[in-house]
Amino acid sequence: MSQALASLAADPKDPSTATKVSLLIGEILSLANRVLPASHAVRVQSLPSLFALTAGFDPSRERLAASDALLKVGRFEREREQRVAGAQESRRARCVLSSPTICTTTPS
Repeated sequence: MSQALASLAADPKDPSTATKVSLLIGEILSLANRVLPASHAVRVQSLPSLFALTAGFDPSRERLAASDALLKVGRFEREREQRVAGAQESRRARCVLSSPTICTTTPS
């Protein structure tokens, strides 16, 4: 499955689908990180096909599309982390303002 997703993400002929597949890969990586044991998650997260295409020296459009896909996956993960951090901060602020004694989360 990862090979199929990697080939779709690296397809320079259909940038719209490549972007959607890059987001899907980001979701799968995030889910693998949360659900799978670390030894299995590492294998899913290595994305050998995309890295092999990106690391090649040929100036093909596939290489550029694969590089773009990896950048999108990284951007997706950074944006997700920022949203989660913002939501946690907002939750802590509401907790402190309302009633810290009944909050279920502890501010860190």
